[in-house]
Amino acid sequence: MPHPDDHDGFYAELTSRNRGLIAPELQARLRRTRIVVAGCGSTGGAVLMPLLRTGAERMLLLDPGEYELNHLNRQDATPAEPGRNKAAVPAERLPAVNPHAPPGAAEARAHTETTAAPSPSRALRRQPGPAAPH
Repeated sequence: MPHPDDHDGFYAELTSRNRGLIAPELQARLRRTRIVVAGCGSTGGAVLMPLLRTGAERMLLLDPGEYELNHLNRQDATPAEPGRNKAAVPAERLPAVNPHAPPGAAEARAHTETTAAPSPSRALRRQPGPAAPH
């Protein structure tokens, strides 16, 4: 098992079972592509963990909404999370699977300002993380 600080070794082991299913050049592309998930409720929330486990490392999660108790029948939330933002909750959970890929999260709707590549003046609440590999 690679050392937790060995990002490339960790990634290689995490995605080792993708070999034969995903070509190496596509795996590398998935790793470096910035994926914006606009809406982290039912459908958007359902794609987050599979994307991460498949090898996506650069995700931006956007959702202006909060979980409600009546969402628990169809969304990945727990009884402790009503009232919490639907982008912030998975942004906290995803690094437990890949600590080298903390997603950015914003309590915002998707539009040009929130989906454009981040700049120093951007007001998104990004969590610190390593730069994407080249």
